[in-house]
Amino acid sequence: MSRNWKKDLDKFENFLENIDIKKYAHLRMIKTVEQDLPRDLLPLEIYYRYYWDTTNFKDYDDIFRIYWSEKLSPYIYNFIKKYFYGCSLQFVEEGFKARLYRIWMSILTQFHFQYLWNALFDEKLISNPKLDMMGIDAIVELNPNFQFKP
Repeated sequence: MSRNWKKDLDKFENFLENIDIKKYAHLRMIKTVEQDLPRDLLPLEIYYRYYWDTTNFKDYDDIFRIYWSEKLSPYIYNFIKKYFYGCSLQFVEEGFKARLYRIWMSILTQFHFQYLWNALFDEKLISNPKLDMMGIDAIVELNPNFQFKP
């Protein structure tokens, strides 16, 4: 069974329209967790799970709670030992919340483009966290008769 990309696009755009950006405005100013995150701490699998693989879209607070519970032990604890030894867990959590919010906004933009593409074109975009971790947002699946003319 193939996905109904038009229906998924409509649902995603409705989700985007209802994000309360003002609620998270304070996170833009927090820059305590700015170093490159190790693979084990990247939120990509979670973002793909809820915003691409399924249409079980969740607001950012829910997504962050899922991330925090899945990554806290041992990954975040190890990160704290390396970069934030002596800092409170609340301080580090707020830093992660701000960092992951910026990633979240970026990936929602990426997914919006991908939903739109897949709704408009027969040649579908393939996207997953493994590709994303290699720096590839998506791959176009071309049929053998695809023609591109300038």
